Amino acid sequence: MSGLILPPPLVPAEVDLRNFAFMPVEVARLRQSKQWLIAKRRPELGFYAFNLWAASWHQRPAASIEDDDDVLADFALCPPDEWASVRHEVLRGWVKCSDGRLYHPVVAEKALEAWKKKLAQRNRTEAASAARKSKHLAQRDDDVTISSRQRDDDVTATKGEREREGKRRDTSINRESESLNAARATNLLDREASVSAKSEPSVATNGGKNRYERGSVADHEPQTSGTAGISSDPPRCGVSAKWQPSEAAVMWAILQKWSRSQLAAQVEAFRAYSVGHGKSYADLDEAFKSWLIRSKQFGRSTGTEQPKGVEFYVP
Repeated sequence: MSGLILPPPLVPAEVDLRNFAFMPVEVARLRQSKQWLIAKRRPELGFYAFNLWAASWHQRPAASIEDDDDVLADFALCPPDEWASVRHEVLRGWVKCSDGRLYHPVVAEKALEAWKKKLAQRNRTEAASAARKSKHLAQRDDDVTISSRQRDDDVTATKGEREREGKRRDTSINRESESLNAARATNLLDREASVSAKSEPSVATNGGKNRYERGSVADHEPQTSGTAGISSDPPRCGVSAKWQPSEAAVMWAILQKWSRSQLAAQVEAFRAYSVGHGKSYADLDEAFKSWLIRSKQFGRSTGTEQPKGVEFYVP
C-alpha cells in the first residue's frame, strides 16, 4: 500500500464514545453482508470480525483501530500464531486512512450518528443549565429587590410612625400648655378678685339698690391741694364708645372658652354698662376680664342684662 494516497480519517479525532455502552447493529444489513456469508462457512472468522468491530467502538477516534498485528490479534481474541492466516478475511471492509489507523465504514457511520446525538444532548444540557442559572440569578435579584423594598417600606413605616407619634406628642404638649395657661390666668383673676373683695369697706344702699362701693368718689380722686397727701390708688380711666380689649385679653378670653361672637357681644355690653354708669377703671383689660368672669358666674351670654336689684362692682 506504499505510494498510495490514503484517505482522511472517516471519523474526526475528537469523537469519543467510551461512555456509550451500546453499539447499534443493523441485523438485516449484517446478515446480508459478504462478511457474514464467509462466516457462515467459517464461524471463527465471524467471531474475530465482530470482536474487532466492538473493540473499535470504544477507541479514539471511535470506529478506528491501530494497524498492528499484535494489537489486532489481541482485539480479535485470535491466537497469535493463527492471525496471519485469517488476517485478510477478518479485515474485510476496513480502510487504512492518512492517520495510520484502520477504519470500518459501517462502524464509522454508526459512530458519527451517535456522536451527533451526544453533541445534541450536550447542547440541551448546557442550555438547560444556563436557563436554570439565569432563573436562579433572576430569582436572587428579585429576592434582593423584594428585600430592599421591604426594608424601604419598614423604614417608611417607622418614619411615618415617628412622625405621627411626634404630632401626637406636640398636640398633647399644646393642650397641656393651653390648660396650664388657662389655669394660670384663672388663678391670677381669682387672686385679684379675692384682693378686690377684701378691700371692699362696706355694702351701701343707693336708691333702693344694693351697690358695692370702694369709698366715696373723693377717695379715688387724686389730692390736688398742696397740703393734702398723695393718694395710694393708681390713676383710673373711663371707657370710650370705641374701646376694644387688647389682643392679650382676647386670647385669654378664648382660652376661657369664649367665642368671637360672644366676645363681641360682651364688649358691647361692657362698654354700654361702663359708659352709661360713668365707670372708670385702673386697668380696662383686667376690668373686662372680671366682667367676663362674673358674666359666666351669672349665666350672661351676651352681657346685656343685669340681675334685677343688683349692680356688680368691676375694679
